[in-house]
Amino acid sequence: MIRTIRVARTALLLSLALIGLTIVGGLIYLNQVGFPGRYGDWLKSELANKGVHLSFKTLRFDFKQGLVATDVSFYSDEKQLVPLLEGSKMALGLDKTEALQGKFKLHSLTIIDGTAHIPIDHEGRNVIVQDIHGKVKITESGRIIVDGASGLIEGLRVNLSTDLRISKIKPTDGAPKPPETLESNRIIKKALDELALWTFSAEAPPQLAFKIKGDLDSPEQLQTSFRLNAVQLKRNQYQLRKLFIAGDLQAQIITLDEILLQDESGSASGQADWCISRNDGRFDLNSDLHVQDFLNNCFDVKVLKDLTIIDTSPVLKINGSFSSRKSGGFLVTANGHGNINKFSFLETDFDKLSSDFSWKDGDLYLRDLEIIREGDHLSGNIMRQGDQVRFDLMSSLPLKAFKPFIKADGPLEEALSHVTFSENSTIALDVIGTLYLGDRTDWSATGTVLLNDLTYKGTRFHHLATSYQIAPDKAEFFDIEGLLNDDQESIRRRYKSAASDPIYVERILHDLETNLITIENLRGKAWATPIVRIFAPDTAKHIEETYRFHSPPSLTLNGTFAEKKEDNNKSSFIVEVRTEGQTDYPFLGSNLPLQNLKADLEVRGTGITVQNLTCDTLNGSIAGSVFCDVTPGQKTKYRGAIKWDDLSFQQLSQVYDFKEEEKGTLTGSIDFRGSADGLRGFNAEGLLAINQGNLISLPILGPLSPIISGLLGDKRVGYERAKDASAKFNITNGVLTTKDFIAISTNIILTGEGWIDLLSEELDMTIRMNARGLLGFITLPLQPLKGISQFRGTGTYENPKWRSSPFTRPEKGKNDPIYQKTGKAQIIRE
Repeated sequence: MIRTIRVARTALLLSLALIGLTIVGGLIYLNQVGFPGRYGDWLKSELANKGVHLSFKTLRFDFKQGLVATDVSFYSDEKQLVPLLEGSKMALGLDKTEALQGKFKLHSLTIIDGTAHIPIDHEGRNVIVQDIHGKVKITESGRIIVDGASGLIEGLRVNLSTDLRISKIKPTDGAPKPPETLESNRIIKKALDELALWTFSAEAPPQLAFKIKGDLDSPEQLQTSFRLNAVQLKRNQYQLRKLFIAGDLQAQIITLDEILLQDESGSASGQADWCISRNDGRFDLNSDLHVQDFLNNCFDVKVLKDLTIIDTSPVLKINGSFSSRKSGGFLVTANGHGNINKFSFLETDFDKLSSDFSWKDGDLYLRDLEIIREGDHLSGNIMRQGDQVRFDLMSSLPLKAFKPFIKADGPLEEALSHVTFSENSTIALDVIGTLYLGDRTDWSATGTVLLNDLTYKGTRFHHLATSYQIAPDKAEFFDIEGLLNDDQESIRRRYKSAASDPIYVERILHDLETNLITIENLRGKAWATPIVRIFAPDTAKHIEETYRFHSPPSLTLNGTFAEKKEDNNKSSFIVEVRTEGQTDYPFLGSNLPLQNLKADLEVRGTGITVQNLTCDTLNGSIAGSVFCDVTPGQKTKYRGAIKWDDLSFQQLSQVYDFKEEEKGTLTGSIDFRGSADGLRGFNAEGLLAINQGNLISLPILGPLSPIISGLLGDKRVGYERAKDASAKFNITNGVLTTKDFIAISTNIILTGEGWIDLLSEELDMTIRMNARGLLGFITLPLQPLKGISQFRGTGTYENPKWRSSPFTRPEKGKNDPIYQKTGKAQIIRE
């Protein structure tokens, strides 16, 4: 019995050993020669039922890996034309126990060293994925689980994890792909095009990780998360130190929860999203990257070409939306804020820029803009729409900062070239206008400006304020107010007089086409020379030399000025002058003190006419008119007519330094003409009369008194006063000639003729004296005719030599006043 049991036990052991040896031997045999064809067919059928088609060279069993296929190729359909994935090995996870019983159940696939060819468009373009390693689990419930799969795409390491329910709907041959699939492919294509332009570090390739969950029958509900982490990237000449992007794709919406770019200048971070079905998205970014370098070196996109960053990178905060155009490109709308330190714009350096901004499809709006340059500011709003820029600004920047917007060699540049500023000068500019980007010098504007401490065409101002309207063809200025800085003006310093009051101008029009400047109602109490100098320098010089005001006159100016010298004949303006104090007027070698001078100065071309000239002087009055021609390159020519009434002979003696000051008045008139040749170019005719004066006190006739006294031996007789006198005269080339001089007193009559050279002061005069009464009786022995004697004067005006001379017949014969009875001389009035 025992023996029987031992035999049975031994037989069982041998049977089990034999079965084991058989199994092991069978497995070794199958591993060496491969499974029979029915097992390979089963595997292909099993995967085909799951939508996967493959081919392989051998199929073996491995105790650790399970079923292993070599030289494996996966295809998208049964025709097996183009492989999607190729691998040197594929391990199939099987239930080993059931496999030995002939029941094969596939629960995982492991790809080793695979290469994939993924089509992305209908033109046959594929994406090649290399170095594919990964494990795919297929559950009883029809889920595909991928954990830790990876591959290399264009130098980018891609890691994939999925949990997907396998589609139960088999695709129909020839069925069109849904729009979202086509759009996804288009996005992938663009992403790959961009990826091809970057180079990555071979030692540390970028890492892109995907996690996908969902049902393949409902692709719109798939949930995909991804992370991209890369260092040391390069595109063109741009080096990016770090790039990190993390986000997800759900319900056709791509969300970038975290975006980070870093380069040597700074970093940019933010969030964004994109709706695939609507082709639109949003973004929110913060950046202190050097944006110009980033866009220029990386994408060859030049922005703000006229702006150069000098110091630290700009700081930007921006949010907005974007959408895809059917024609290509994107429509972008954005809002944000930017700060720039130390930059140059159009060759002018600035310290800082700060602004809120809005962008919509190429249109830019800068709000609350502030620019600082050396303590000066520009602030306001700027809007760009197409080629047009509208602006509303306030500025204290120097005018040279606006030079790029002023047409070279244009009239505005010409006008501004005459403006100079000091270290203490300030500008306050308000401007609203429009500019065209095609030509930044093509602009128009309105506003106000206040300038302090400036010089324009040699005329200094404490300040100048105006409203203005400037267009390409004209510039208008309104409500102008200015205060001259006349501290160094010789016309004021001559008498150490008071400063000018403010001047006001209703309107100035500068026609840029005709180069004419029209002034309306300039008024004020100010020195005339610096004002007129701005528009007519030659006229200003004439005023300064001719009218020596002791205090600022009241002025009114209206008219038109030619900006260019060659157009001076187009100038036409009137200056009304009214004075309250004294004005010295140079006349015949001395300054006549004029009071309450009133004159209308009219300028037409190079002609200057003084009309309605009236003034008080020497206790009398003067009136008249004067014309001057100041054509450049020619001698100044002049003509005029002046009359005077009841001028004090005593004050006249003081002005002209007569040796004796006597009472009496002077009345007369003169019509004159001449040129800048001086007295040699002076010609005139006129008349004058002395009433109740002393003719002998004149330097010319004064020496007659001692001569007569010596001859008569009676000093009192020699100083007999001739109180009334008159004469008509002519002046030719500076030589005064008279033929009907007459002076009458109670006892004598003086007549005569002769000439005086006003330049050399030489003279040659003959004076006849008719003495009546007691004086005539005393002089009777000396006279060939009863009571009549004659004297001749030669020498100079200041030092005449008088002597008694033989009596000669007067030119008028017996009609000469010398033969008349004594009486009062007639005062000849005009």
